Amino acid sequence: MTNPEAIGPSEDLAQALADQLTELGYPASRNYYPIIRLNDVETLHIFVRPDGDVATAHNRNSNRHEVTVSILIVKNIKAPQDVSEFDGFARTVEEIKAFWENPEATDELGDNAGVLRHKKLAGLAWSGKISNDQLFDQDRLYYHNQMTSVVGLAYSGTR
Repeated sequence: MTNPEAIGPSEDLAQALADQLTELGYPASRNYYPIIRLNDVETLHIFVRPDGDVATAHNRNSNRHEVTVSILIVKNIKAPQDVSEFDGFARTVEEIKAFWENPEATDELGDNAGVLRHKKLAGLAWSGKISNDQLFDQDRLYYHNQMTSVVGLAYSGTR
């Protein structure tokens, strides 16, 4: 029997990740096209965006899915010359990435390190892939006074 509220693997995973991040103290929402108003300066915003799903036949009754999602972390900057704003933003990005890190690798990751590493979400398991190519987008900072970081995740499983 299928879940009547299910949309697709990528969307279901994005919603499950948003729910998990919120439970861990990082309020997040599933969003396809996040818009941050320039007057909303103080608030850090976290969005989980479905990116894609590559499905291959697994057997007669199921497909193997390689699903990708992105966690977008966005904050408007009041004072671009204030290093502490950048440091706080960078700390948040690293804290979120630590949910998938190996907690035994270092003591510096915090109490929630690895908490999502082995947890199945939307029937999918983390494939061990996490990306964060740049801490923040230079163009968004320059043109919009926004720090925007994207953490990419890959999950897989059969459905």
